[in-house]
Amino acid sequence: MGLLGPDKHSAYKKGLKKMNKGDFSGANREFERAITFDPEFVDAWCDRGVAQQNLGNEEESMRCYEKSIELVPDFIMAWHNKSALLYKNEDYRGAMECMDRMLEMELKEKDRVNILNNKAMILMKTGNYTEALEYYNKALDIDPSNEVVLENKRELKEKLTK
Repeated sequence: MGLLGPDKHSAYKKGLKKMNKGDFSGANREFERAITFDPEFVDAWCDRGVAQQNLGNEEESMRCYEKSIELVPDFIMAWHNKSALLYKNEDYRGAMECMDRMLEMELKEKDRVNILNNKAMILMKTGNYTEALEYYNKALDIDPSNEVVLENKRELKEKLTK
């Protein structure tokens, strides 16, 4: 709570606590309160999207992710959440566009590896095995011991040898 009473940060923190407990409805209310205090509170928009998605409101969830991106164009978590929702709904082209956009950003190595891995997984899903292998290799060039990428690459190689 701020010096003068409730503020965006206290509402946001309450929202995170509720979300961690699985109370997505309560979390959504707190994130909405935080946004009422500050309509440009990007983290609250993004996390409201997560709460909405967990409540099954995917259209509203997407709107929240897009609002986050509108406010901060390089907000990696919003792009990640948007791509995951598109992937879940089998919009592989849209998910791939998100991956490509994220790869244009300045990223931590760990994030770049995860994005390259996710892009390869989408390529596998769409039958582009050779290109998927290229992206797994790019990820392994950065982190040669990444177990997730190594396992995904092994699975891909098994598909290619069948």
